[in-house]
Amino acid sequence: QFSLNAFGKYITMSNSVGKTTEKLGYGMALSYYIIPDLQLRTSYEMTNRVPEANEVYGDLENQVGNSSLKAENSDNVNLGVVYGFKLNDINRFSITANAIYRYSADFIYTRLVGGTSANQYLITADNREGVRTTGVDGEIRYSYKNWLSAGATVTYQMLKNLQKHDPIPGQPGMFYDAESDVYLDRMPNIPYFFGNADVSASFSNVGKKGNNLTVGYNMLFVNSFWLRWPSLGSATAETKYVVPTQLSHDLNFVYSMNNGRYNVSFEARNIFDKAVFDNYSLQKPGRAFYLNLRYFFKQSQ
Repeated sequence: QFSLNAFGKYITMSNSVGKTTEKLGYGMALSYYIIPDLQLRTSYEMTNRVPEANEVYGDLENQVGNSSLKAENSDNVNLGVVYGFKLNDINRFSITANAIYRYSADFIYTRLVGGTSANQYLITADNREGVRTTGVDGEIRYSYKNWLSAGATVTYQMLKNLQKHDPIPGQPGMFYDAESDVYLDRMPNIPYFFGNADVSASFSNVGKKGNNLTVGYNMLFVNSFWLRWPSLGSATAETKYVVPTQLSHDLNFVYSMNNGRYNVSFEARNIFDKAVFDNYSLQKPGRAFYLNLRYFFKQSQ
């Protein structure tokens, strides 16, 4: 048994500086069941990513606009396998694995630029002529009856800079003759090895019939990655700037009443108050708590 899907996309964008971008994208996806519980799937897509508003105009705070930013164009190929099986009627497993290849022309990335003072840094979006991405990801999930679910995902990706010559500042369209020092470098500011694990349990008729409680836990892991180009700076990897390895833990509780009409959710993020960072080593908030109340005025039957 197999299925085939084909699709197309058309994107147009105009901005106030008089630049118009028109792009056509397309792709196809194929899946085939080798046996009833084992599915093989593959896809190809030619995608376009037009610059976002803050990338073109900036945000008047931390990001400098770039009105000459080009749209990114990518060829994406994916190959994956999904296998689901059960030990018995109450213990079920699902395993997913994928291989990824992507070549991006005019790859949109973010780099640091100097600010108005010597120790100030801002970011701006720019293009690299070519970036190649190869990687793998996998997921495993387990469920026990209808009340316990657990799983983990992991991703490894290699993004290599394929721009062989650096542009000459102030001379649009002109490049240095010498090979770039960062040619074939891993792209900085992008995690390459990361994953998460989660477990949740659902309990029916807690406190009253029709009231349900779900308790969940989530762990997030991000391995250390380069803050700047690996080939620049110190000659030894031990003294180069990196965004450190991060490991954080979250808890969440959702209590629904009257068959879901009233809902109260409570979330505790980064419960051990570990240091976590964005892609540019800017520290994110530590331990945080969130309370959400939701009420359905009318539920569909």
